[in-house]
Amino acid sequence: FALSVILTFGVVLLRVYWADPLHFYNLDTSKAKYGSNMRVQAAGLINNLDFDSVILGNSYMENTSCKEASEVLGGKFINVSLSGSNLYERAILLDRILSKGNIRTVYLMLSARLDKTGHGEYAIENWDYLYDSNRFNDIKYYFNSHDLMCILTFSKSNECVGWNLDLDRPNAWYTSPDHNSRFGGVENWVKYYTNDQLQPLLTEYIPTAIKNKSKGVDNLVSPETIKQINSAVAETLEKFVKNYPQTVFYCYFNPNSLLSHSVENAFGSFGFYKGFVRETVNVLTPYPNVKIYGFDNLEFTSD
Repeated sequence: FALSVILTFGVVLLRVYWADPLHFYNLDTSKAKYGSNMRVQAAGLINNLDFDSVILGNSYMENTSCKEASEVLGGKFINVSLSGSNLYERAILLDRILSKGNIRTVYLMLSARLDKTGHGEYAIENWDYLYDSNRFNDIKYYFNSHDLMCILTFSKSNECVGWNLDLDRPNAWYTSPDHNSRFGGVENWVKYYTNDQLQPLLTEYIPTAIKNKSKGVDNLVSPETIKQINSAVAETLEKFVKNYPQTVFYCYFNPNSLLSHSVENAFGSFGFYKGFVRETVNVLTPYPNVKIYGFDNLEFTSD
């Protein structure tokens, strides 16, 4: 009985390793399909692709072209941006990427968030082990009911084996009609007001921002918050900049519009954002391999 159990488990393990739909162990780009959850799929790309530069941010950067980045900055880029990610989630991937060695350029978005939790349903503990130094434990990701059933039934559905995605920007969303309906001016907000992101913006966030328009605009961040910001920057970025002096880090604060800042200010403190920018610049400025960019001084942010 014990031998039967061992043999059965061995067969299942070999089948899972051979199938490997997320390409943790093997990747043939000529025929591969990819999953849309980059928190998981990025492990296969990092393990198997030939690259020396990386694009890493949240959904703002998912539309960024690797080809264009390579032409402008030089190098060979991959884009492994994570939707809705914070500094700590991106640091998990960055640690693994830089440990591969010979990384020329990191193109990184800085977001004013200090939380260490995952985004929505993507709890960090469910995927962070994919980026540690142990490649053997990656296989345990497949031992969930969905993936295991897909593998054992030899399913070829997109939900099981992924989609045909362009590695130039694998999680790009700008071509989606639902998403790009929000582009092109405020008149499109009115025209497509039932959009899942526009409806709460128009019916809740902007009215709340108007109601609380003076809240937190000039609030100073506390000394305790300053310490938290410095600690977060040290843990998620400064240590990499210090340990990899040959890698150039192009870091930028996202060019949110003044309207966006006003809306966010209604639910928090604009003073915190200012404090985050100031402290991050102070921490990183001494390092010659860091270039920091902001856009709040440019006219288009208030257009």
